[in-house]
Amino acid sequence: MLFLLVVFFHFGMLLGFLLLAAFWAAGGHRSLPMGVVFIFIFGLPFAGWLIGSLGNAPIILIVPVSFGAAFAWSYRSRRFSQQLDRAGRADKLLTAQRQLHEDPANAGALLTRAEVFEEDGRFEEARADYQRAFGASDRALSRYALKDHEERLDHAIKAREARLEYEKRFFVHFLRAAKIEWGLVAAGVLVALGSPPNGAALVSMGLMTGWCRRLTGF
Repeated sequence: MLFLLVVFFHFGMLLGFLLLAAFWAAGGHRSLPMGVVFIFIFGLPFAGWLIGSLGNAPIILIVPVSFGAAFAWSYRSRRFSQQLDRAGRADKLLTAQRQLHEDPANAGALLTRAEVFEEDGRFEEARADYQRAFGASDRALSRYALKDHEERLDHAIKAREARLEYEKRFFVHFLRAAKIEWGLVAAGVLVALGSPPNGAALVSMGLMTGWCRRLTGF
C-alpha cells in the first residue's frame, strides 16, 4: 500500500509539471511575470519535490507554499487588470457610440471603437471601422496608418487561426477535455493518508494546474 502511495505521488508530481509546462507553452492570458513563473511554479516546487524525496519529507511543504504565493499573486493581478480593462473598454465604447450616433462620420469615434473591437478580438469589425475612419478623414487616419492597422489585424487573425489549429492536436485536445487536475487532487488526498506533507504537495499541484488551465484558456 505504501509503495502504491509513493508511486501515485511521484507520477502525479511529474504529470503536474508536464501539464504546467504545456499550459504555459500554449499561451493565452498570463497574469504572472516569467520570473515569478520560473521561481514559484517550477523552481521552488521542483526543488521541494527533489529534496523532500531524498529523505527530508517536511521540506516538500515548499511546494504548496510556493504554489500558494503564485496563486495569490496571479489572482490579485488578474482580477485587478480585468476590472480595469472592462471598465476602460466599456467607457471608451460608450463614448464612441454616443459620438457616432450624433455624427456617423466622426473619424475619431470610429478609431476609438475600432481599437476597442480589436482589443476584444472582434477583428473584422475593427477592420471595417478603420476603413470607415480612413474614408471619413485621411487626416485622422492616413493610408499608411490604415495599412499598418490592417497588417496587424491580419497577423492577429492568423495567430488566432494557428492557435485553433494547435488546439486540434490530439495531446492538446486531450488536455482540454480531461480534467486531470481533479485526478491529481484525488491522488493527493490518498497520498495524505500515508504522508500528509506529500499529500499537501500533490493536492496543491492539482489546484495549480487547474488555475493555470484557466489562465491560459484551456
